[in-house]
Amino acid sequence: MAGMKALKGIVIGLGVLIIFGMTAIGVGIYQKTATRPMEINGPASASFGEVAVSIGEGCGVTDMVPDGARLYLSVGPDGPCRKIIVVDVAEGRVLGTLRVTP
Repeated sequence: MAGMKALKGIVIGLGVLIIFGMTAIGVGIYQKTATRPMEINGPASASFGEVAVSIGEGCGVTDMVPDGARLYLSVGPDGPCRKIIVVDVAEGRVLGTLRVTP
């Protein structure tokens, strides 16, 4: 009989701990999402307006790949146009150009 009372006390105690733990997790998630703006691929930043990126006569952007605070512009067609331009999207400036050669 005493063993049953002890077991019942342990089960009730663990149930209370589970409820407190789940409440703490819920409050933590709420506080984390309520105090920060949504971040997608990097921190939110002010608008930088319009940025002109020179790609050359007869060339065009063939692909764009975002990677965090950087944007990789693939320029083509093959030949003298073939290059990759790296842009810092947070500041709106060109970081560099990679020439692709055979």
